[in-house]
Amino acid sequence: MTGTSATTSTVTLGWSPSTDNVQVEGYQVFRNGTLVGDVTGTAFTDKGLLDATPYRYTVKAYDTGNNPSTASDPKVVYTADGTAPTAPGTPIPTKEGAGVVSLRWTAATDNSGVIAKYTISRTTNGGTPLLLGSTATTTFVDKSVPAGANSWTVIAYDAAGNPSRSRTTTSPITSAAVVAPLQASSVQVLGATGVRLLRYGGKSGSRMLLTFNLKATVVPAQLNLRVLSGNAKVKVSLPLGKGRTTPGKRINELRAKKGTLTIPLGKMPRGKLRLIVTASQGKMVTLSAPKKATKPTLSQR
Repeated sequence: MTGTSATTSTVTLGWSPSTDNVQVEGYQVFRNGTLVGDVTGTAFTDKGLLDATPYRYTVKAYDTGNNPSTASDPKVVYTADGTAPTAPGTPIPTKEGAGVVSLRWTAATDNSGVIAKYTISRTTNGGTPLLLGSTATTTFVDKSVPAGANSWTVIAYDAAGNPSRSRTTTSPITSAAVVAPLQASSVQVLGATGVRLLRYGGKSGSRMLLTFNLKATVVPAQLNLRVLSGNAKVKVSLPLGKGRTTPGKRINELRAKKGTLTIPLGKMPRGKLRLIVTASQGKMVTLSAPKKATKPTLSQR
């Protein structure tokens, strides 16, 4: 056969003319061994076929005496895929940190057995959907979630580019504005009162008073401390009262180990924030090397 083409429901075949010692009368076209056409020319269109399906064709010539030739070499032709995939599962969002949401969903299925990709878009505060990208897997991480109520939509595409019905998260995720890490405006090391000490920049004390000036509410906030040595419980508290340096309400407490200690704080309101850091139940904790002290920072997670 010299050429073939296909749509979702038709196949068009072409072939070179046959020769005979008398005269070629016509051609018979067979699909999967069954006669489906009888033509005088060298082309035939087979109709009413299923999409995304392989069909095997052969052609025989016959002369005025109705003598058939041998069959041509078989030609397998696939009709085009016009069937959309099933919709993927409803995406499930998980808030991973400040401005970061991960999504997962169950896979779509397709009659061809191939899902080429999933596209993901985000809608914020009921506005125009924003296309974020695509993935061949059933997970996606959105690392730039803006402040406001956000929802995500996933669409599956098969290898032929047919889109599925969309699936959207059932409940929007509300995100606060992302706040850049904020360094403490001041660090006050208070006098030692016990043997388990907490050090900052070479100074020793039983506790430290940190001051932050928040220009916006941070949700959820976390305190980041650099631990160079030691192993003890580090506690973060609010002052007992305005202007005081005595620990009051405890916010959180974690075991300090060498490296970065990140302590979740929850919601921290806009304005001047004072936090008291103390250490207990362990060896002395060094938060920064002498003369190279790095002030603790507050950030979103």
